[in-house]
Amino acid sequence: LAPQQLMATLSPCLQDLVVKSADTNARTKDVAIKLLKALANDPTYGPAALYIVIIGVEEDPKSKKNSWRTQLAKLHIVSILLEVGGLQSQEKTRQGLDVQNVMTQAVVPGLQNPNNEVRNEAIAIIA
Repeated sequence: LAPQQLMATLSPCLQDLVVKSADTNARTKDVAIKLLKALANDPTYGPAALYIVIIGVEEDPKSKKNSWRTQLAKLHIVSILLEVGGLQSQEKTRQGLDVQNVMTQAVVPGLQNPNNEVRNEAIAIIA
């Protein structure tokens, strides 16, 4: 399969992994994060392809009171993806995450979140 077809096939599973990475059970959370990190390090997928899937994950409408956990998990995963792939250079000579997308789709919404943990994770990405 081509990488795009593979990502399209795995997208629902990856979205579930993002939700599981927000789980209150530490073992479930750790395994989900470990698997996402392994996929980010795999050249077949890479951080940029995972980012597209991860940023599209919506909070669970059934658990609105804990929706901050999903946003916190997404920001944590974005920070991992940045560790693995870095930012794309302005000349586009280096692959990585696009700084404008990271700021507008992940960091700014994180800074606007009323939960302190989410805001702190967004600040940590900037720093």
